Amino acid sequence: MSEYIQSAKAGIESLEYIDDLLREYLLFRGFKDTLATFERDLEQDHDKGFDANKIVDELLALARELRIEELLEYWRYLSYRFFSHLSPKYHRTTKMFEKRLLRLYLVSAVNLGKRDDIRAFMDNHGRALGQQGGDWIPWLGIEYLEDPGSRAEFEAYFSDEWYSSLRSALTDFIQTVFPAMAVPRILLFDKERRECETLRRKVKLYEEHLRGETRITTGPEVSGPVDLVEDHIGGVEAAT
Repeated sequence: MSEYIQSAKAGIESLEYIDDLLREYLLFRGFKDTLATFERDLEQDHDKGFDANKIVDELLALARELRIEELLEYWRYLSYRFFSHLSPKYHRTTKMFEKRLLRLYLVSAVNLGKRDDIRAFMDNHGRALGQQGGDWIPWLGIEYLEDPGSRAEFEAYFSDEWYSSLRSALTDFIQTVFPAMAVPRILLFDKERRECETLRRKVKLYEEHLRGETRITTGPEVSGPVDLVEDHIGGVEAAT
């Protein structure tokens, strides 16, 4: 992991600390209206504080609750906000996850017995999906099947293992996206502050170590041979 990515990751992890600093600053300056707007925007934060788990929870909930338009809108937001800035080699990965979320929607609709929702989805998106060909073709007729989950081509999608795998893989993917972002300098403030504190602690320990060595090398004086002879002579002269 490059130094920049490490710095960006540390900055993202410091969001709550930076948010608190901004609150203090806005209060100090008396910008109450700005603070109220800031708090309102935080409540509507589509980025979820750059928490991959929260973003994935939101995506999966939208799919399982059959809120398809909200799901598509949120995915478009994430694509524009984050995925579009990735290297072209990741475009195929983002399309794969989009496809899996749509299939989770269809599986959820089947499980809930919402064939009308499936029909509406196919009316709105079936043509575009059909033009992609490949493994989408069997899905176009899923609303007419009595028990899709028992058929070989759909069975895996109805399993808990597939759902768990989707959650885990999507979370891992989004977690790798955030550190690759270009972050504002203010997000690096806390990282630099912590590095300075660590450096000060190291300097203090080093100084204490040096003082300890100095005490050892400059301890109590020990009489040498010459001093002992002089003391002996002085004692003899005093006795005579």
